[in-house]
Amino acid sequence: MDLVRIATFYAFGVVSVVLWLPLLYLLRALAPPAKIPDPALGRLHRLSEEELRALFPQGGTIERLVLPGTLAALRVRRPDGLLFTLLRFANPPARLSWTEELRRSKARAGCRIRERDGMLLYQRSDGGAGALHRCGEVLAHVEGASPGEVLAPDWCPNVDNPRANRLTRLFGRPAIPLLAGGLLAYGLLWIVPWLHLASWASEVLPIAGNPVASEQSLAEELLRLDRPDLPYHVVRDAEGALRIEWKLQDALWADVIAARWREQPATSTLVLRLDGREHVVRVLERSYALSWEPGPAGPRPRLVPRRSLGLPGFSGAAGAGGRADHWGLSFEDGHLVPDSSYSYSFQLEELKQPLIELFTRQGWTYKPVVSFRRWLAG
Repeated sequence: MDLVRIATFYAFGVVSVVLWLPLLYLLRALAPPAKIPDPALGRLHRLSEEELRALFPQGGTIERLVLPGTLAALRVRRPDGLLFTLLRFANPPARLSWTEELRRSKARAGCRIRERDGMLLYQRSDGGAGALHRCGEVLAHVEGASPGEVLAPDWCPNVDNPRANRLTRLFGRPAIPLLAGGLLAYGLLWIVPWLHLASWASEVLPIAGNPVASEQSLAEELLRLDRPDLPYHVVRDAEGALRIEWKLQDALWADVIAARWREQPATSTLVLRLDGREHVVRVLERSYALSWEPGPAGPRPRLVPRRSLGLPGFSGAAGAGGRADHWGLSFEDGHLVPDSSYSYSFQLEELKQPLIELFTRQGWTYKPVVSFRRWLAG
């Protein structure tokens, strides 16, 4: 197994998963907000009583204040108890001075103070809370019964943003399903190259210098393994592929397999397609759940197909000089010969590893795939 290929596969997977995060943040940064502070706030010092009432349709009391360094100051107490003070300062130093004075006074009063997204937040000992927000050119000091109240966006008079665009709608709450669909499309865009790379990374290459066997001779060698003393069938299916599966209905092997699989929930079979032009054998793992049925000597397993992508796995380097006799077969004079002393555990590796050695010794590449459709898995 080529470690460089495996490292490339995992690096590609990390990039494909991580790349969408900065892309998402970039799009979010380019999305104008759906709402902006009402431009009337910039004329706070010139608004009439009627205009002030229109600015705060929730009702409540509105009181004009005279504070040093401000062009205008309003204290608004809504019917729900929320109190906020809007301040339009004459210059930035006056705004900074007022902000620092508020911070010091709340610290002296024993409030817990913290910064969040450019806002000053504090919580009083009685459970109440306050926040200092920027609302356009106006500074807003909001006080309420809880942090949730002072962080709610509905206290600030807002209007629809004329610069809102499709990105705004994409990242707005009503468009969350659309955003989820975009992420799904992004995943689908990466899935095909990722599956190709998975097959490429899990290939076992032929042993260098060995002669290349013909497709017919390899198929015949596999079919020779369909014999009574081995616990698996090797047969051709209707499409010409070779299928290798355990002998679950064979009287000699069924009870032995059942005893080993008693605690096993699933298994797999192998389907092989030989490509004589490229000298590649493509191997598809088909996954099955196990359903137990009564038998003469106790419950016997039955294969139940289940939907599974069957992603290629990294099977080890048996093809690059490994030994099949670890898996119940030995390689002698170009043929796989059963080892009668081997005790099968009936795991998938006992099917795969002898095949890897057979094909790589005969000059062929062993290539796990998720589908025999070339566009999907290579």
